[in-house]
Amino acid sequence: MNNAVGIRDRTFERIAWITLLVLLPTIAPLAVGAYRGWVTSKNDIVDWGAEDLATQQAFRTFIERFGRLETIVFSWPGCVLESKTTAALTAHLDSADLRPYFHRIYCADNVLQELSETKFSIDRSQALLRMRGVLVGHDGNSCVVVAVLSERGFCERGKAVAAIHTAAAKSGIDSTELRLAGVGMTAYRLDEETRNSPQRTAPFAGLLMLSLTWLATRSWQVTLTISCLSGYCGLACAALPYWFGIPTNSLLAIQPTLASLLAVSLSLHFVRYVKHASGAKHKSSPVRTAFRLALCPSLAAVTTTAVGIGSLILSETQPIRQFGLFGMLGVWLALALVLLILPGVLSRYPLSERRNPSAWPAYTYEWVSRRRTFVLGATYVVFAFAAWGLPRIQTGVDISNLFPNSHRAITDTKWIEERVEGLIAVEITLRFANPSFDGIVDRMNVVRQVERCVAQQPGVTGTVSACSLLPPLPSEGQSIRAVARRRFAKLQLENQREQFTNSGYLYETNDEEFFRISAMVSTMNWLQHRGIERRLAATVSETLEELPRIAADQVSFDVTGLGEVYEDIQRQLVDDLLMTYATCVGAVFVMVWIGFRRFTMALILMLPNLMPAVIVLGLIAWIGVRLDVGSVITASIALGIAVDDTLHLTMAVTRHVRAGMSRIDSVRESMIQCAPAMVHTTLVCGLGLLTFASAPFLPTSRFGILMCAMLFVALIGDLIVLPALLLSPLSRKCLEPNAKAHSPSCL
Repeated sequence: MNNAVGIRDRTFERIAWITLLVLLPTIAPLAVGAYRGWVTSKNDIVDWGAEDLATQQAFRTFIERFGRLETIVFSWPGCVLESKTTAALTAHLDSADLRPYFHRIYCADNVLQELSETKFSIDRSQALLRMRGVLVGHDGNSCVVVAVLSERGFCERGKAVAAIHTAAAKSGIDSTELRLAGVGMTAYRLDEETRNSPQRTAPFAGLLMLSLTWLATRSWQVTLTISCLSGYCGLACAALPYWFGIPTNSLLAIQPTLASLLAVSLSLHFVRYVKHASGAKHKSSPVRTAFRLALCPSLAAVTTTAVGIGSLILSETQPIRQFGLFGMLGVWLALALVLLILPGVLSRYPLSERRNPSAWPAYTYEWVSRRRTFVLGATYVVFAFAAWGLPRIQTGVDISNLFPNSHRAITDTKWIEERVEGLIAVEITLRFANPSFDGIVDRMNVVRQVERCVAQQPGVTGTVSACSLLPPLPSEGQSIRAVARRRFAKLQLENQREQFTNSGYLYETNDEEFFRISAMVSTMNWLQHRGIERRLAATVSETLEELPRIAADQVSFDVTGLGEVYEDIQRQLVDDLLMTYATCVGAVFVMVWIGFRRFTMALILMLPNLMPAVIVLGLIAWIGVRLDVGSVITASIALGIAVDDTLHLTMAVTRHVRAGMSRIDSVRESMIQCAPAMVHTTLVCGLGLLTFASAPFLPTSRFGILMCAMLFVALIGDLIVLPALLLSPLSRKCLEPNAKAHSPSCL
């Protein structure tokens, strides 16, 4: 039988009402900010890297010279040479209402016609050979259409993709047969999944939080209050990036759910303190007693959680840094709302406390106390095995590590690359100093020679340069005919400069010329060709050395591209994981050391909190799963959250010890008091985050799975390993009944 016990505390009720009145006017602007942030979400992997990365700087310099030139490559089963459907599609894309989204449309038929109509008049077979692996497949008939996005198309990728679908529908192409890929399409898929993930996961997470909260409180009034508090925290975390002028990305889209779960976790811990205070005899109301008991552990727990999430601010990866900033704000907002509103609601609607509390915490304690040596030994073995695998951790930000194999982003890319191949460009820039009119033919011959050598390298499926628009150029000669041919070629090349510049393969300054060569490599086989930029750089260097007529001080080159940027970002993710986690561990250790005033006690409490990240990531490394930008942040966040339950349990033990109980009885009573709340909060946070597992965007999915696994490992550590440590001889001096120096200073 349940009975409601409680004395109403008008002070807390008035504080709750005042807080609600203050928060009410903020709901509308937060809702507007959350919606606008959701519809304007934007992801750009290139911007993830640190600004001081050499590859990042080289790629930005390339963009400044030639433009971003983000492309969408598309095709369909009937996309072949001289197809009326292809011609109609190209014509529709070139119409007045769709054209603003595209800088240029490349179609094999149009390029063939353009090459045949130039004054150089390139042979059809030669033209097809040059387009092979770029616009035309190796069968000589299959082809693709390449749409280079304009500045407007880059800013509004969704409308650019819709324009392609509109043109396809007008041309009689079934939308289910249209295959889209390329860098621009991958970015669009990222934006799309960022917007869709909250829609898929939020309802399930909300229902789960509602159900578990009711099971823990058995009060619809309190359950509704906690749900509203968590919803407000989630809404604020979704709106703050927009009002700070930061586009919502794939990581920031996760944050509202995480903030909501943390708010529920804090609320359930406070509810447990109220239930404990209701069963004891106190002069003040149970809510006031619970507030006094919960204030110090809650502040300590939130501080460690904020440190765990806030350590991500040190990351060099922009989305991780933003996640750390807004996540830390969300944690403190959750604590403020719980302490200001929940006590008043619990005073107005007292909870019913079971007369016969659950017996499983006592059974768990008895099991651990009898087997503490086995528990600690097994923990050390598993911990060491997992830690041994940590150096094997690998990361990835390429498309194969962002989407599952069944996703359209993967299937469309594979389908197009089977027809034409490479979709990622390695960009080679040849820089000619002090160019002269007389040397234009020689410079173009250099570009052509370098392009030929690059095209022969393994992994390169095709090349494009300004020379793709030109026939073989005349070589040096003394005859009148040779001189005349070279003179004619010089004049024609000068006339072609504007075309070279518009196509994005020539950039000029007053005293320099930059010619661009694009070497296409496969997106799906990118891992097999990692480091291809370095091999191509060596090839270009050797080729230039073999050209005696070009002085070393007149020509230089740069090699850049998304592949090299991706590799540096992947290495940066590993560095971020190590740096942020080490910072978080150090900060939490110092906080615990200062709070308990015992170095040994801090060491004891850190072991169960190191377990989640070390064991889960170590096993992941042994399996060979590559981590991503969403996985990297889990270690620090899990540590910050895991310490919460550790502090609640340990502070309860120290409180009982100070009251005169023995160390063994203190651990037992603390387990009975804290274990139910620890289980409830882990279920709420762990299962709530597990709803992300169904997301088709792998970083979001892995984040949910890894966080759930780490939180349940942390629960095992707090329910089994931590009591075993507190009962071991290691903690005997730290938990002496008459010792006061070890107790947290805030108690």
